[in-house]
Amino acid sequence: MRHFFDIGANAGQTFDDYLCKGGGFDGATIWCFEPSPRHLGALHEKCELMSRTDHNWRINICSFGLLDRTGWTRVFEKRDPRGDSIFPELYLGNQYIENRETSLGTFCQTHDIVDFIMSNVVTPDTVTIKIDTEGSEFKIVKRILGASEVWPLIEKLMVEWHGVGAVNGQHDEAVELEKRAKECGVSMEGWPY
Repeated sequence: MRHFFDIGANAGQTFDDYLCKGGGFDGATIWCFEPSPRHLGALHEKCELMSRTDHNWRINICSFGLLDRTGWTRVFEKRDPRGDSIFPELYLGNQYIENRETSLGTFCQTHDIVDFIMSNVVTPDTVTIKIDTEGSEFKIVKRILGASEVWPLIEKLMVEWHGVGAVNGQHDEAVELEKRAKECGVSMEGWPY
């Protein structure tokens, strides 16, 4: 069985951007991970619509984040509707983004990605993982690459890198993680959407 992990599912754009365009995921289990409460309503609507297509997907909506640990973390709202972050500041390319703290203080639950994979994907199943998490990509990829037991299960990692903090200096770290993935036999490419 094939699995597709949409980590940072937002409002379900990955269906239109990627999954509906082919790629051999018909009949796969699609896991949509979105910890930000402001996106869950739209994600539910999109998944309900997609469950009625002829792709025969088994869709799971997980209203928590996958990270390098299990616990709780604060969520900051991006000023645009395409995703929220666990960081107050981040970069996409050279664009600086300052996120805002919600007036009530929003927290989300996180689960360790390796534990989640090992609990839900078993040989000969495979998983393709899309990671677009507004800055926590580094933590997630480091955790995956530090756990050799999950490497054989991963068909592909697709990542959109965001720098975090007030200084955009993580390009070199992304390049190093991409090299490390190759050494581990984990296929990695950029997520362009």
